[in-house]
Amino acid sequence: MYKYSDSSFEKVSICDCFATKLKHDEKALTLEFEEGFFILTENSSKWQSTGMSEVTFYMNDTERDISIELLTFPRGGGDVILTEMALQKLEHLMQNSAKLEIFGENKENDSYLFEGAVYYKGMTGTQNCQIKITAKKITYHWNEIMVIYSNPPYNSDKIQSQNP
Repeated sequence: MYKYSDSSFEKVSICDCFATKLKHDEKALTLEFEEGFFILTENSSKWQSTGMSEVTFYMNDTERDISIELLTFPRGGGDVILTEMALQKLEHLMQNSAKLEIFGENKENDSYLFEGAVYYKGMTGTQNCQIKITAKKITYHWNEIMVIYSNPPYNSDKIQSQNP
């Protein structure tokens, strides 16, 4: 279905991108990005945006290897309240037009941490969240490059370390 793929976390970024679909089975989780994500190609040190794309995480057990926590910030201050969300719930929300914006991504060994927000259809607010995934393999897929940036289009620790 896609022409290109890459498994390098360092060459692909989903930061500042919106996942519009989520699908999973017992061994894999796939996020689809209608408006694409950002890549560094072999012959370029410039970030480029793709058209429609997806990322798939391959794991031993999606029920055990994925954790989704919603963050609630109390009015007037206080400690952040973390509430667990089932993967099936997020999948259901996204099947009903919710979007997941990723605004932070980190990797350590086989563990991935994504910070983001869920945008619900018909609602003005968002729900901040963090998604932790333990995956033995990750693959990004896309068909085309849409825009080339001379500098990263956003601020990310991953990008800053590659673009001094």
